[in-house]
This record gives sequence, structure tokens and C-alpha cells, in this order.
Amino acid sequence: WAIMARPDLMDEEILRNMKETGLFSVKYGVESATQELLDRINKNMDIKKTEEMIRLTQLLDIKTHLTFTFGLPGETRESIQKTIDFALSLDPLSVQFSIATPFPGTTFYKEMEQSGNILSRNWEEYDGNYKSVISYKNLSKAELERALRDAYRRWACHYTKKMYLEGVR
Repeated sequence: WAIMARPDLMDEEILRNMKETGLFSVKYGVESATQELLDRINKNMDIKKTEEMIRLTQLLDIKTHLTFTFGLPGETRESIQKTIDFALSLDPLSVQFSIATPFPGTTFYKEMEQSGNILSRNWEEYDGNYKSVISYKNLSKAELERALRDAYRRWACHYTKKMYLEGVR
């Protein structure tokens, strides 16, 4: 069986007990490697504990899928690169990168609308897996979309290299 969880709310006892009952994989929402961005979106997640629990999960041979989001308020080119580097350093089985998408009715939508950062009201474009409907003064729609493609390109290189090296052993 598998779960979606917050890594910072895990501890060794919980993980060991779940593993004993057949836990096979965990999907953890990490979002960013930058504590300040996590704090800004009220994620209330400690990035250091997050890393510790992800590594413990892997040590217990529980497969990990990690999710990351670009374009959170305060995001910079540097914080995006830090997040990509962090994702690769954690070496999960799989990853998901996406672009923050302000859905109507959410606080994020209201903030983006008030600041003039929403670029489209075409709901078909509200798919952070491929498109950005937001931009910032320091980070354009094109840069966010390029960061997404770059993250997946770097992940593919990382994963391919890992599979090659494991196949050689």
C-alpha cells in the first residue's frame, strides 16, 4: 500500500510501523528547498526535518515520490535551482515538478489577482504541469515554464545515469 504524507510529520516509529504493515511507497509534498518560501505559503514545514524523514524513509526501503512547485510567492531563479538541486540530492524513485497555479477561491488566487500577477483567465491553461498563468517582476511566465522543462531534463539525466550505474554493478 502507499500513502501521500508530509515528511515533517513523520517519525521513525510511525515509518517502521507502517513498513511492517506493508507500506511500499510514500508521496511527499516538499514544494521548495527554501525555508522562507515554505514559511511564506504557511506550509509550516521544517525543511531540515523533511530531509531527515525522506532519507529515513529511503533507508527503510520505502519508495519515495517527491513533489516540488515553482513560482511560489518570493520565488527566484536561485531558489528554483536550489530546489532542483535538492530534489536530485534526495534521489527519490520519482519526482513531480509543477508551476504554482492560482485557482479561483484560494488565498493564492486572491493575492496574485491583487498584485496583477495573473496572466490568463482561460481556465484551460490552468495546468501547472505544463503552463504558467502567473508571472512576477523578477520571474516571467517563460522563465517558469523553462525552469519546469529544465528540472525534468536534469531529472532525466540524473535518473538515467543512476540506472546505468546500477546496471553496471
